[in-house]
Amino acid sequence: MTERAMKRCRQGDVCVHPNGPLLPASEEYFYASKTLGGFSSRCKLCTRRRKSLWKQSHPEQVAEQKRRYWAKHPNKRLEQRDRARERQGYKKLLRAEQKRRTKLEKERLARIKHVQSYVDRARRMLHGLEMARIRERERKHRRNALKRRLPADFTPKDWRYALEYFDHRCAICRRSTDHGRVLAHDHWIPLSKYGSFTPRNIVPLCHGVDGCNNKKLAKDPHDWLVKEFGPSEALMIEQRIYNFFQTVRGANLGTVEL
Repeated sequence: MTERAMKRCRQGDVCVHPNGPLLPASEEYFYASKTLGGFSSRCKLCTRRRKSLWKQSHPEQVAEQKRRYWAKHPNKRLEQRDRARERQGYKKLLRAEQKRRTKLEKERLARIKHVQSYVDRARRMLHGLEMARIRERERKHRRNALKRRLPADFTPKDWRYALEYFDHRCAICRRSTDHGRVLAHDHWIPLSKYGSFTPRNIVPLCHGVDGCNNKKLAKDPHDWLVKEFGPSEALMIEQRIYNFFQTVRGANLGTVEL
């Protein structure tokens, strides 16, 4: 851009424009005027600032100008009022739409909560049924042990101790009670192989989908562990379980060997 296409703002060094005071001579930077050159002497920013400062220092004159203007243009006052009402109506529509969306969101969350309550109730029912089956198996094992004249002094207190010892996880795979699994009493030495129903022979194993209790059944524990996990990991699992047996009630009445 050439030097002739530039114009200097009248404010000089106090010009408020960031690129001033020398600015391009165009309507983008200066107001159009009938003076020589076709533009006002001050840039747009300086002109606006000058008018703002004058209005702040002459409030009475500004009020009088407004009064005269509205008296001369009464229809514009009505038009302004109509536009304001239109804006208010639009805002009312926005508020109504917002309320409608909020109501729909609350209803959606309520439906989700309602369905989730049914799901939780079903899970509790399934868990209760599973626990009832486990308790029935426990009574059955106790009866079978007594029929075989085997020791059967395992108590709920012993079961709570076993759960706390293994941190409410499966003694073999260390999984918690999730994905449809629960912790069940497992005879480490099966009853069919003359295993007792005592604290030194009961461990908590996961029962359910792909549960260790479902897979072990009445198999020999050592052979099953080796086949399922391999020799090295089987030895670690056996050591962990036999360490537990050494801490339970009645551990001093006999020893368990690997």
